[in-house]
Amino acid sequence: FPVTITLNMDDRYGRKRSNWRFLPYAIFSALLLWLFWSASHHSNPTVTANLLSFKEVNEKSMGITFEITRRDPNQAIDCTLNAVDFDKFVVGEIVHRIPAGQKHLRVTTNIPTRVHSVSASVVRCVAAN
Repeated sequence: FPVTITLNMDDRYGRKRSNWRFLPYAIFSALLLWLFWSASHHSNPTVTANLLSFKEVNEKSMGITFEITRRDPNQAIDCTLNAVDFDKFVVGEIVHRIPAGQKHLRVTTNIPTRVHSVSASVVRCVAAN
């Protein structure tokens, strides 16, 4: 009696199957892993700073008070602070170094300005090199 062997079309005509069909799944998996890593990395920053208050000391100086929370208390921090005038032009900017010490602390300092300033802000705080 005759034996029937059923082959699919790729086997019948000698076409090779492509390994590229798994590429979209691999890309999706890589993007998903990157998303989870990015979310966990950026949700717990090394340093956070919160502006508490600012007050003009005189025509050429702005006082600023802010809180710092750092993950590693043994790490020094550089905070960039600026003062702006009524038209929102930066009229004073300093980099304030906070030495290693406490994990949470309140910092008060003065920002020298060129002219009268109306506001101050903490631009960023990063771990010092």
